[in-house]
Amino acid sequence: MFLTKLKNNKTDYVHVISALEHPKKLIISKFSDAVIIHCTTSNVHIVEYEGSDLDNFCNFLKKLKIVRLQTTNENIYKKLLPFFKHHYFCCQAIYEKKGNYFPEEFKLLQKNDLPYVQETYGMSEYILQLFERNRLFGWYEENLLKGYVAFHIDETVGALFVKPEFRKEGLGSKIMKAAFEKYDSGTAYAQILSENEASVKLHKKINCTFSSKPVYWLYNEEYNYS
Repeated sequence: MFLTKLKNNKTDYVHVISALEHPKKLIISKFSDAVIIHCTTSNVHIVEYEGSDLDNFCNFLKKLKIVRLQTTNENIYKKLLPFFKHHYFCCQAIYEKKGNYFPEEFKLLQKNDLPYVQETYGMSEYILQLFERNRLFGWYEENLLKGYVAFHIDETVGALFVKPEFRKEGLGSKIMKAAFEKYDSGTAYAQILSENEASVKLHKKINCTFSSKPVYWLYNEEYNYS
């Protein structure tokens, strides 16, 4: 079975495994050689396919009126690219927990720091939604925010940001490791834009395992919880 095949390759298909770990999902597939998972919270359709009738399969996907699509299949990406406003691709980094790293500096973002996160990350409404759901964390020293990270709506760990005046001190690695250790809703992993060499280097520093396949994103709407 195709789904079993994907499960046995956690490194390349951690996005599939992560989606299956969470209760708010709907598995849609009329094809024995395809997997389609609709993650209802994030409104993302995760699509993987190994069949030979790509045109028929992509026509089926078009009928689903997908808003956000994620796949490792480059042919699907190319076929559907004209039907979406935005696109990018990234690598996936899996963090295998090694112990208990829970520094006292790592805590929920304070409300007075929310405007700074909204300004520096953008997507103001989405950041507010993350904050309201306790999915934004800051690194505080003497009550001063030095950086932040988020547990995204799609269950990835990301949005890492270190204030410019505190960079080159290894703080990014500390924040990311703390976030991965704290994450307890399933497999801890990140998706990193392929051209972001600094982030790739950081994730390697904390011993993440990287996928060999890029993950392609197609979307018409930015993330939100509505």
